[in-house]
Amino acid sequence: MPRTAAAAAWYVVTLVGGLPGVVITLVAAELRYHPPFAISPLVVPVTLLIVFTGTMIGYALAHAITKPMTTQLITQALVFVCMGFAPILFPAEQMPGWLASVNEWLPLGPMATIMRDTLTDGLITDAGRAYLVVTVWGVACGWLAVRALGRRR
Repeated sequence: MPRTAAAAAWYVVTLVGGLPGVVITLVAAELRYHPPFAISPLVVPVTLLIVFTGTMIGYALAHAITKPMTTQLITQALVFVCMGFAPILFPAEQMPGWLASVNEWLPLGPMATIMRDTLTDGLITDAGRAYLVVTVWGVACGWLAVRALGRRR
């Protein structure tokens, strides 16, 4: 089986496994907070891009690091860092300036930005940079994963 088929399978599993949680979260948000949703048709390609980038980050980590325990430690640390230090649950303006600057180049804040851009109208004024950051991370991590898989032959 080609290695790209395995990567595509992980992508599909991630997409199918994650979508119910996204839908349930959006329904719960609507029922509880009544946000002004204005869902754009771009929500589908943006969701595909976000899932691709997230999957490739994980795929690159899993195949570039040869020790599974090290990979597990890194992923657990990333979960903590993502929830505590990425501008997803709270605005970047509430972070120290240096941390907000670092998050401009990491994929998680921009992922949230482009999703907000497709779910609301007028909340995000300039998402072009966020789209670029997410795309570059996805392509770069996909390339790293391919290189790591090539070394394992």
